[in-house]
Amino acid sequence: MKYFTDKLWTQMNQGSFEDQEQAHLQWTENNQAYNELYPQLQNRLSRKVYDHFKTKGFHDYRLKSVDVKHSDYGVLNPVEVTVTMTNDIEEWNITFKKIKKLELKFECGESEFEQRRGFDDWGYNEILIVDDDTLSFEVLFASGATILIHFKNKQAFWRIQYKKVYCEQY
Repeated sequence: MKYFTDKLWTQMNQGSFEDQEQAHLQWTENNQAYNELYPQLQNRLSRKVYDHFKTKGFHDYRLKSVDVKHSDYGVLNPVEVTVTMTNDIEEWNITFKKIKKLELKFECGESEFEQRRGFDDWGYNEILIVDDDTLSFEVLFASGATILIHFKNKQAFWRIQYKKVYCEQY
């Protein structure tokens, strides 16, 4: 993560008041810089993906799965990754095709709390330009875990499913 780092997020929530205040100011500057960069992605993402991340995101959603699919050997760019996240009402799948790089960082701590939290909530994400043909998508989770995916331009797609919510009548 370039703009929304684990270190900065932690600093905003821990330490002295002055440290937290400084971290909030830095976060605001980073957010402004990221928002100035984002329009450069318009012609490199599908319209739906671009619009969603421009106005929303998946903050406080939970990771459900990361699925890696490898098509036939000998095919150009045979790897695709689907990330599924939920907020108990909606379930979103975002699929990245023509993957150039995939990194998943997750470390489980020693405490019972850390062992129960897993990835924890989806915190922040960034989509950045790597080169003329490649974009980077990175997610930072509340646990400090990250998912990093480099993929070719226009190769991010998604699907949304609404879950049925059942209510008991009394």
